[in-house]
Amino acid sequence: MLWCLVVSLLVLCCPSQKKAPGNAELMKAFGEADAYYKKALHVNLKGAKGEQLEYTYNRMALQKFCLTDSLLLRNRAGFDSLHFFVSLKAGELAHYFDSLPLALHFYNQAISLKSKLPALADSLIFKPYLFSGHIY
Repeated sequence: MLWCLVVSLLVLCCPSQKKAPGNAELMKAFGEADAYYKKALHVNLKGAKGEQLEYTYNRMALQKFCLTDSLLLRNRAGFDSLHFFVSLKAGELAHYFDSLPLALHFYNQAISLKSKLPALADSLIFKPYLFSGHIY
């Protein structure tokens, strides 16, 4: 999962000739990631096939959330609430795969976005605080 962090950092540090992604591109990327995330939640875990399917869906979701995160970082304008939920779910998935440095990165990113989202309920920020506390 370290590769996801490296890719995100490369996207931030390397200049790009591409314009910032638009609303439709961001929502499409989030929708694809979230679809895999939800599929993994609804897998019947009885038997090895179910566990493998859950693993596969979660792996795909994490990859898609990392891609969405890099698009959001490239955009840098608005979309803070979307970025919060992408960070939270990517953190949960990285934690699932026991990639603790990456999970901590995403949890801290979600926590830092709270300052840009004063209307965000404190109950939503509880999860990244709790899960990052488990890592520390």
